[in-house]
Amino acid sequence: IVFLSEHTGYRQLHTLDPVYESIQQLTRGRFEVYPIRISKDHRWMFVTSTKDDAAREQVYRVSLDTGEMTRLSPQEGSYSSVAVSDDGRRVLARFARYGQLSELFAVDVAKKKMMKLTDSHPEKASIVKKGRPEFFTYKNRHGQEIHGQLIKPDRWKKTDKRPLLIYVY
Repeated sequence: IVFLSEHTGYRQLHTLDPVYESIQQLTRGRFEVYPIRISKDHRWMFVTSTKDDAAREQVYRVSLDTGEMTRLSPQEGSYSSVAVSDDGRRVLARFARYGQLSELFAVDVAKKKMMKLTDSHPEKASIVKKGRPEFFTYKNRHGQEIHGQLIKPDRWKKTDKRPLLIYVY
């Protein structure tokens, strides 16, 4: 039985063997895992995860024997509403990144190529994509890595005196 647990503080995959009454943690780290589906042969779990970046979900294949994670998504950004072929060679997903509106893409995993399948936003929607954040990380006084992003207004200069909004999650 494959299940999710947050007992480490992060959503991770685990297996439960009902015969031996044992639990094994499959994925490990300071990231979240979100299951998509199990392959028909029950060797792989396809997931999205924040493994590479806390602000973006990538697509992975996880070995149910070893917990090894293999990234299937070729580009940096966020993948959602994901479907994966049983052999893990093809991915269909909504893909977005800052500065680009979300669209449906087909991914050829072996070739590391993505093909845009839809163009569903009116021209006016391009206004929304203007604000591009600068991503950064730093270590706090406890040594923990903190992720953040900074969005500067149009025509921003270092000498500007403007209000600052800080949002803490």
